[in-house]
Amino acid sequence: MILNLPPYRIPVKVLKAEKPRIQIKFLPESPELIIISPTGTFSESVRAFIQQKERWIRQHYPRNLNQHNARQQFHQKLKAHQIQILGTERAFQFTPSRREHVKLTAKAIEVEHVPFRDQKDEMIFKYNALRTLAKPILTQRTHQWAAKTQSRFNQVRVKDHKSKWGSCSNKDNINLNWHLILLPEILMDYVIVHELMHLRVFNHSPEFWQEVARYMPNYQQYDHDLETYRWMIGIFEPFIR
Repeated sequence: MILNLPPYRIPVKVLKAEKPRIQIKFLPESPELIIISPTGTFSESVRAFIQQKERWIRQHYPRNLNQHNARQQFHQKLKAHQIQILGTERAFQFTPSRREHVKLTAKAIEVEHVPFRDQKDEMIFKYNALRTLAKPILTQRTHQWAAKTQSRFNQVRVKDHKSKWGSCSNKDNINLNWHLILLPEILMDYVIVHELMHLRVFNHSPEFWQEVARYMPNYQQYDHDLETYRWMIGIFEPFIR
């Protein structure tokens, strides 16, 4: 089904709701508008609801479509053994071996591996290789920024967050999403500084942003740019689930 909102022709998928209300949403992995309705059909009440939400749909559809296309391009390059790390394009270079080992060089990700059984096995190995690389990179960079900003923290934890780039705990632990190594370096650094400043101010008050601005004067631009990369969080999910 197509929703015609010139200049957009938006694919629509209608699902049946468990609750007696209508909802709409976009999913990062699909260009479709998801409509959840009590009847599971495009009824008159759904049509009226869509009219009420037309402005929201027009605002969010182009961004969702762009992010969907970016995900598709990323997956295509990944299947061709290409990926960008810290803003530099690199190629996976595979060497059959009895052991599993990964090394990052200036132009490549050198991988020793046992034979892959199929493409899913290969993708899981790429996922694990990138997570292995992420931990020392993000840990080292956090220590560097902690020294620059005279910040103290307990430890760095590199995680597979599903919806955020980073966080910090009341135990002074810095939690970072491993996907950060797939971003331009300045955005990775911004997230690290952002979390370090939360050790000083545990909210998003003007005082907090003042602290961030001391080290990242263009933080507003970086914050905006991070949103354009949100599609990248969970980018391996279709291959490993």
